[in-house]
Amino acid sequence: MGTRERRPRRAPADAERRRDPERTRERIIAAALDEFAERGYSGARVSRIASKAGANAQLISYYFDGKAGLYRELLGRWHRVTEPIVAPDREMADIAVGFVRAGGQYRSWSRLLVWEALGGGPPPGDGAVDAERADFLRTQAAD
Repeated sequence: MGTRERRPRRAPADAERRRDPERTRERIIAAALDEFAERGYSGARVSRIASKAGANAQLISYYFDGKAGLYRELLGRWHRVTEPIVAPDREMADIAVGFVRAGGQYRSWSRLLVWEALGGGPPPGDGAVDAERADFLRTQAAD
C-alpha cells in the first residue's frame, strides 16, 4: 500500500471559532422558510430545519420559542416585505403588480402563503401566531 501524506491539522482561526448568534438565527430562518414552503407547517420538522441550517435543534427553541415561534417570525418578515406594497395611498393595480413582483422575487414565501391559505399554518390556539396572522390578514384586506 502506498503511504498517504499527512498534513498537519489546522486549527480554526479565532474568527472561525467565534459563535455568531445573528448569523445562526438567519441560517435557521432561511432553512425554515424552505422547509415550511416545501412541506407546510404540519409537515415541517424542526430536526430538518436544524440540519439544513447546520445548527442544533435546541437553538430553535432558544431563539424562537419553538416551531410556532419560528413560523411567527417568518410571517412577521413577510408582513414587513408587503407593508409598502399595500400602503393606503396605492392604487389597486399597483398593489397587484407589487404582489406579482414580490411573488417572483420571494418564491418560497409564495409557497408558504399557499400552504397558509390551504390551512397549512399552525393550529388555532397559538395566541401569538393567531395575532400575527390576524394582523397580516387585516393589513392585506385594508384596501
